[in-house]
Amino acid sequence: MSISNFLLVEDDVYWQKIISKKINLALQEINHTDYKIHVTDNFNEAFIALKESSWNLLITDIGLGITQQEEAQKLGKELVEVAHMEKIPTIVVTGTSHLNPPEVRDLLKILGAYDFFFKENFDSQNFIKNVQEILQKNNLE
Repeated sequence: MSISNFLLVEDDVYWQKIISKKINLALQEINHTDYKIHVTDNFNEAFIALKESSWNLLITDIGLGITQQEEAQKLGKELVEVAHMEKIPTIVVTGTSHLNPPEVRDLLKILGAYDFFFKENFDSQNFIKNVQEILQKNNLE
C-alpha cells in the first residue's frame, strides 16, 4: 500500500477541520493509515501544489477568497479544471448556495468532479463513502 496524498483547498478554518475529520474517518473505516492531508486556504498555493506534486484526491471549495463571489468561483472552478487535466479525482464542497443546477452539472460532467456537496446540507456519510470509493477505484486502500 502506498501513501495517499490529499489536497484540501478551503478558506474557512471551521470547514477545514470538518472536512479533514471526515477524510480521517473515511480512511479509518477501511484501515488506510498511510496518508497525508495537505490543507491550503488559497488558490495560488493550491494551483502550484496541483502542478508540482502527486495527489490521490482534491477536495476543494468553489468560492475561494474574499473577492467578488463570481471571481472567487472562477478560481475554484479553475482548480477543478487543472485536477481534471492532471487526472486527479475531485470532490467539490461549497457554501456558495447560489450555484444553479447547470453550473453544478458542468462541474460534475464537463470538469470531471466526482461529486458535489453544499455545506448547508452537508451529507457526511455520502462524503465518507465517496472518499472510500475513490481510493478503492484507484486501488489505494
